[in-house]
Amino acid sequence: MNVAQVISKIIFSSMILLNFSCSSTNQNLEATKVESLLPAIQEWKLPTTIIPTPTPDPNWKVVSASVIQGKEGELTIENITEGRDMSQYEQDVHYDCRQFKCNRQKFRNFIWQHWVKKKRGYTKVTYKPHFERTNHIFIEPNKQGEWKITSRSVSNEPLQNGNTVMDAVGINTVERIKIKSKKIEWELIFKNKDGEIIQKI
Repeated sequence: MNVAQVISKIIFSSMILLNFSCSSTNQNLEATKVESLLPAIQEWKLPTTIIPTPTPDPNWKVVSASVIQGKEGELTIENITEGRDMSQYEQDVHYDCRQFKCNRQKFRNFIWQHWVKKKRGYTKVTYKPHFERTNHIFIEPNKQGEWKITSRSVSNEPLQNGNTVMDAVGINTVERIKIKSKKIEWELIFKNKDGEIIQKI
């Protein structure tokens, strides 16, 4: 039953109840009719919209932290490096692409060269498609010596399910794909062990 039908029945029932209450004759009969209608009226309910609970993306981990602005204008958190010995990492500059005037290819090339040469590296880029977001990228081996990408996204607006800091989980494959609309430019695709795309840079 839709909303219009429910409202129509409620109005109709109200008119019946009003006529009953205004009548001075056959009061016992009217009372009986009213009592018989009450259960049906009580059972009528307006349809409700059920909003499903968002399912967390297993490829992303929520980080509880306050967002601050870094020395180079990037969005970051207090312990963005998570205790890493950054002297072991070649550190790139911050690519500020909020005004679309940054060298994204240089940023991508830094990641790609460190990935194929298995060299530790750290770089960061800030975008502003609809809201500001800085991606902090670490190219590094895990405890088993297997190379991976750690991508930490920090935003001034919720990224997913109300969270402003999210870590990509399980990136162990990087692919370089040529952008169809460009002759020279290409982008990087981060995937997990199952071949699922986790992030595009």
